[in-house]
Amino acid sequence: MTQQSVQLLLQMLTALGSLVAGASIVFIARQFIIMKRQLLDNRKWNRMSMAFCHLPNSNELNSIEDNLNKSFIKLIDRTDPISNDDVDRLFSENGSEIKLLLKNYLNELESYCAAINMGVVDEDVAIRVYGYKFVRHYLELEPFIERMRTHLN
Repeated sequence: MTQQSVQLLLQMLTALGSLVAGASIVFIARQFIIMKRQLLDNRKWNRMSMAFCHLPNSNELNSIEDNLNKSFIKLIDRTDPISNDDVDRLFSENGSEIKLLLKNYLNELESYCAAINMGVVDEDVAIRVYGYKFVRHYLELEPFIERMRTHLN
């Protein structure tokens, strides 16, 4: 083998080594992209799964809502905000049992909202499952909520 043949062979091996190294870098970069996508998908799945773990128990909520609907609060049948007279009634001694039930109900919804705000629960799942209920009850019970805030603070 001549000197030129050896040099040509070395150049070819160097070029081949460069191609293999380049292909390896592309392959590794692609693997990192796939791994990142899998981690994001896994995170999304875990948040969606947690949404169902943290959801308020529907039987419990239905029971509380039913009891509140049987009272003067009419939680399910209500279509407009609670009146100041009803709020006063809740803060009277006669309304203390209903007030406690309503407070516990709202606390249950609030804890779920906190899980959403902290990113533990997937917001899209939460909105699809209970979004209507949260917004509706907040708007209807806002006078009571405001009174509770000022009363406790």
